[in-house]
Amino acid sequence: MNNQRRARSSSDKMTSAVMVIIIALILALAVFATYGKIADKIEENAIANGEREMTVGYAANQAGQTVSEYLEQYGLADSKDVNEKTTVSEMYGFMTLEKYLEMLGTEKTVDEFIAETKLDGQVTKDSMWKDVEDLVPAGVYFELFYGSADVLDQMKSMYGIGDEVTADTPWGEANKIFEEKAEELANATPAPTDAAAEADAATDANADAVTDANADAAADANADAEADTEADAE
Repeated sequence: MNNQRRARSSSDKMTSAVMVIIIALILALAVFATYGKIADKIEENAIANGEREMTVGYAANQAGQTVSEYLEQYGLADSKDVNEKTTVSEMYGFMTLEKYLEMLGTEKTVDEFIAETKLDGQVTKDSMWKDVEDLVPAGVYFELFYGSADVLDQMKSMYGIGDEVTADTPWGEANKIFEEKAEELANATPAPTDAAAEADAATDANADAVTDANADAAADANADAEADTEADAE
């Protein structure tokens, strides 16, 4: 009786290879699904803690809506630029000017807004807000978001900004100046306070006292040494 094992055919080897690939794919999908859930949970916690910006998916979930339902109220249900991972602030940029003004609750019509901003011929009601925002004069921008154009002067005074920003400066330019000034102020070395000056003076006084004490001790030691030398000589 021939006890030799039958050589494996090409079809057997092919089947084994396919099975290995299928198992590997199943394991990879399982790992990916698990990682995806963990990553989503980490992202949700970061958003809830204020460490990351709110996404459309998170906002929709908080509102008890699907992503499509949430986006529909902003006129973005069919947008190819916005999905559940898009941040809410980015989402606003893809809204049309008309829808954006509607969302803000301003009483201005699109035509009135375009006339006030002197952007007639540059933007329309269907222009995306991200394309309009930087063109809006700073005075109108502050009135739109802070209720008064006077806030611009207050902000300029706070940041130490002069005539390089006026009510007519496009917001894109004005905002860049505000950001640069804010960074400059953040990196500036603060002037020493009275308490700090007193602490420095106290430290100097202590250092002088220690130096004087050491000098006195050295002088005493020298005097003692001289006295001993004289005694020995006698």
